[in-house]
Amino acid sequence: MSGMGVAPDVSAAVRSGACLATALPVSAESVSHARLRVRTVARGLGLTPERVDDLVVVTAELTTNALTHGGGRMVHHAGHPVAGLPELWLYVRGSRRPELVVTVFDTGDFWVQPVSVPANGLDVAGVDGRGLQIIAALAEEAGGGWGLHPSRSRLGEQRLKGTAVWVALPVPEPVRAPALVEVSPAKAIRRLAELLQARGVGDLITRACEHEAVLSLSGLTVWFGRGTYSWQGAAGRVRVAVADVVDVAEQILAQTELARRRSEMEGSC
Repeated sequence: MSGMGVAPDVSAAVRSGACLATALPVSAESVSHARLRVRTVARGLGLTPERVDDLVVVTAELTTNALTHGGGRMVHHAGHPVAGLPELWLYVRGSRRPELVVTVFDTGDFWVQPVSVPANGLDVAGVDGRGLQIIAALAEEAGGGWGLHPSRSRLGEQRLKGTAVWVALPVPEPVRAPALVEVSPAKAIRRLAELLQARGVGDLITRACEHEAVLSLSGLTVWFGRGTYSWQGAAGRVRVAVADVVDVAEQILAQTELARRRSEMEGSC
């Protein structure tokens, strides 16, 4: 889903399990558009006014930094940008503890080195000009989380590589639209493959039987069975419910992009 206009049912779209993706043109109006979209969705999901305001502040910070330090890798056609604009992504993840994930993507380079916020309150805006302190503080205060990872764009004529910075805050239950309790392994693995292919990931191999399905891509194998996706992550085995397939695709994309980036850096040494 895309577009700058804010429709009344955008929160319903997020409840349904979709990722609401919005392009952010490089203009003075982009921050206000992003803030309005986040405020509309957060209110529709039942967040308290205080938490809505927190997300709006974070969104403004993320959007401003993306517009300022986003790398400028835009693709133009006939004088108009057709790929590479910063993007705002909104979706819900988690069943037992649902969260609204607010992500701003830009085509700036992702850094492999760990990024952390010091406990002494010092400004950490020195990482490519990104001010992460506000994001970290508000996420912690609200009982949520934040992070950043390599990713690819969702919108435009090309899928460009870049960086996604996100914050996730808890939302009231129930917030998710009823999901299918029973989904065949073949359908679940096919849906994941479709989401990855839509982001420009190729060379996917899928196999399925009655009780289990497998998706293989470069350096990674994803299994599906008993309503759960699973794969080997950097910190151990990762298991995610089928309802969170959007987040599964993003995690897998991040893992493969990070591996590719590290391989390129090692090869250049």
